[in-house]
Amino acid sequence: MDDLAMLNKKLDGRVKSQRPLAPFTTYKIGGPADYYFKAENQADLKNAVLAARELNLPFFILARGSNVLISDSGFRGLIVHNKPRQCTVKGNSIVADSGINLSQLANFAKENSLSGIEFAAGIPGSLGGAIRGNAGAWGKEMKDLVKKVLIISEQGVFKESNQEQCEFKYRDSVFKHNSEIILSAELGLQKGNKDEIAKEIRRIVKEKKKKQEFKLPSAGCVFKNPLVDYSISELIQKKIDPEKRKADGTIPAGYLIEETGLKGKRIGDAMVSDIHANFIVNLGKATAENVIILIGIIKEKVRGQFGIQLQEEIQYVGFDN
Repeated sequence: MDDLAMLNKKLDGRVKSQRPLAPFTTYKIGGPADYYFKAENQADLKNAVLAARELNLPFFILARGSNVLISDSGFRGLIVHNKPRQCTVKGNSIVADSGINLSQLANFAKENSLSGIEFAAGIPGSLGGAIRGNAGAWGKEMKDLVKKVLIISEQGVFKESNQEQCEFKYRDSVFKHNSEIILSAELGLQKGNKDEIAKEIRRIVKEKKKKQEFKLPSAGCVFKNPLVDYSISELIQKKIDPEKRKADGTIPAGYLIEETGLKGKRIGDAMVSDIHANFIVNLGKATAENVIILIGIIKEKVRGQFGIQLQEEIQYVGFDN
């Protein structure tokens, strides 16, 4: 019995083969998956992960499809589309499935007069992806909210991790370095005024639309903001505005890229956004190869001009199998 037949036996005949992945990503880029399964609930998610592990198949959990770049050749294994999006109120906390959209979550909190997650409004990713990458904006990060996370352990059992066990760092967590799968999370919030929360969400979304790329497909910010330990005199010597360095020692990658003059740079239909230089946008027919080449040009240019090595924030999928 082949892998597709075995997967369908374990997953109620719901596995598809050669499913194009581009429509499921915010980049609208990516070839087909060998196998595709839509998980409608946490049990589906667990069963799919266990099935892939039992068959020794590579697998990837895809939720909103943001912050990822999928290979033009697709994915040799099982893509599990994480669709569970339930959330409930628990005192001043929200318990939500990992597949829920962050903007939906922010609005759910607003409707229940809970404040603290307004910063996530307008971020296109899922809760699970945001926790995995410790997403943040406006000086706040997911680590500030997470109380505990329900996961599928590497041994295939349900397990809870508290905030400390998540090992959050800048755009990083333990989940980037192990095989644990996030099922849901409890987020600690505060009681607030619904109208004031709504006003703050509108302000944040308006500011994002001014400063970030929303009209064209993208994966969001391509690079992490680098930590730069240059002295003030070294910054000035390298023609970096010292005022651009944040309190945490990082300098916005978008600023560095813009200073190299790469806004509007194109490879095929992949282009450095002329709105926010840390976005690479798809003008219509961009390929993953186009994006990869452009990423290489950006890294080389920033390294050559400023002596700073940029690191990708986006996740590569399907390039190693």
